[in-house]
Amino acid sequence: MYARTIIAIALTSMLLLPLRTEAQLGGRSTYQFLNLPLSAQSTALGGKALTTDSPSLPTVLGNPSLLDSSMHNGIDASYINYISNLNYGSVIYARHFARLGTMAFGLQQLGYGKFERINEQGGHEGSFRCHETCLSGMYSMRLDTAVNIGLTLKLVSSQLESYWSGGIAIDLAAQYTSRDGSFTAAIALRNAGLMLKTYSGQREQLPIELLVGLSKRLQHAPLRFVLTFQQVQNLSMRYRGQEAATISLMSGEVQQEGLLRRVGGEVLSHVVLGLEVTPVPALCIRLGYNHQRRNELAVAAKTSMVGLSGGFGISIKKYTFGYSCAMYHLAGFSHHFSVGTNINRFMNKH
Repeated sequence: MYARTIIAIALTSMLLLPLRTEAQLGGRSTYQFLNLPLSAQSTALGGKALTTDSPSLPTVLGNPSLLDSSMHNGIDASYINYISNLNYGSVIYARHFARLGTMAFGLQQLGYGKFERINEQGGHEGSFRCHETCLSGMYSMRLDTAVNIGLTLKLVSSQLESYWSGGIAIDLAAQYTSRDGSFTAAIALRNAGLMLKTYSGQREQLPIELLVGLSKRLQHAPLRFVLTFQQVQNLSMRYRGQEAATISLMSGEVQQEGLLRRVGGEVLSHVVLGLEVTPVPALCIRLGYNHQRRNELAVAAKTSMVGLSGGFGISIKKYTFGYSCAMYHLAGFSHHFSVGTNINRFMNKH
């Protein structure tokens, strides 16, 4: 039963998405802040993890099928000191209703900072701020003991100086978990929607994406491997840049890269790798690698650690804390912090 459900959702999602063949993704859609990592856990695992060993409440922002009744009365807040001092934060609260299922409500905001308004003559005309906000409502329902499905409704607002835009989007997701919990598989269609209010009369596309995630926990070791396929609907997302052709030293002729390298590079661009190590129940160490990020942002002369990420999650008394960092460029790291708790822990008397 659950296998047919997952297949049906996957096929429906693919039919809703026109296959895209352009190689570069930047600048082709609006509200790109919706694609930023949504939790310290996701950031540490490469930025787009759908399945993890111990789902935290913020991961629900990226995969609503992770939401379940165990998160009832949970609350979590996250903050990212992003590139060039951009400030990005989120907060989420979950509640379970006996007859309706489990719901969550989230708020995300990206602040671009303060800008000085200068006229053509160089005169100062004050200052302004720019920010983008997403208000989310999430719902999850268990189909049977192995399968959860989830839905997110997003209301998006963007204020860039005097230009304002608003839109609506949905996320659809389904997750299968094996009986012993050692294997999970998920599929998610994210940011399917449209602009309701344009900036200046021109309607733009939203950053729609189809993701597939797999994870496997080893039976006799505290390790879980996490594999995520990003931009599944896009058949050509690899940034080629300087790799598209090479010049032969012998003949001076331009030689196109071989088929094997093209296909291999394309496959790797869709793959995000993650690893979770849980030496003790209260501590989880995470590592990730995003090849597409490394290919796009690394400097050829010094690739350094671009594309790599890592972090940890720890539980102390009534709270859970998370930290992760990711290297996007030689210019520096982004740092992601989160703290969460459950209101029930303060209400129960021992």
